[in-house]
Amino acid sequence: MKNKQDVSAGDLIKTARLEKDLTMTKAADLAEMSLSTFSLAEKDSEKHPSTYDTIYKIAHALGLDPLVLIEMSPHLDVTEAPDIALIKGESNDPKVVLARRLKELRKDKGMTQKEVRRIVNMSEIRFSHMELGRYMPDEIKLEQIAEALGTTVKYLSGLSDIKTAE
Repeated sequence: MKNKQDVSAGDLIKTARLEKDLTMTKAADLAEMSLSTFSLAEKDSEKHPSTYDTIYKIAHALGLDPLVLIEMSPHLDVTEAPDIALIKGESNDPKVVLARRLKELRKDKGMTQKEVRRIVNMSEIRFSHMELGRYMPDEIKLEQIAEALGTTVKYLSGLSDIKTAE
C-alpha cells in the first residue's frame, strides 16, 4: 500500500473515477477529451504529461480541486498555473482560439472528433492536441477542417468573427 505522499495525480483521478462508478470512456466524455488523453493522465504518463488544461477538465468532471492535482503532478508548477480564465480558453493565443472555435463548431454540427478526423485524415492525438490548444496545423489542414465544418480559416484562426463560409 502506498503512503499518502506516494499518491500521484493519476491515483487521485482513478480513485475519483471509480468512486463515481465511471468507465474511462465515460470519464473522458465528461471531461470533454479523448480517451487516450484521459488515460495518459490517469496513468501519469511521463512520455505525454498532462497540461494544465487537461488537469482542469478532469478535475472539473470528477469534482476534484484542480490545484491539488496540479500540485501532485511533478511536471507542472502550481505557481505557474494560468488563471482559470486562461485554462478555460479565454486566451487570445491562436492555438487556444482555434481549439475553442473548432470544438464549438464541431459540437454545433453534432459531430464527434472521430468523424471530423476521418474527413480531414488526421490522427487522434493530433486532433486531440488541436482541441486542447497544443497544436496548430498547417494552412492546408486548416482549410480542410474549415470546409468540413462549413466555416473559414479566418474564423478558425480568430481573424474573423463570421462563422459561416460564404
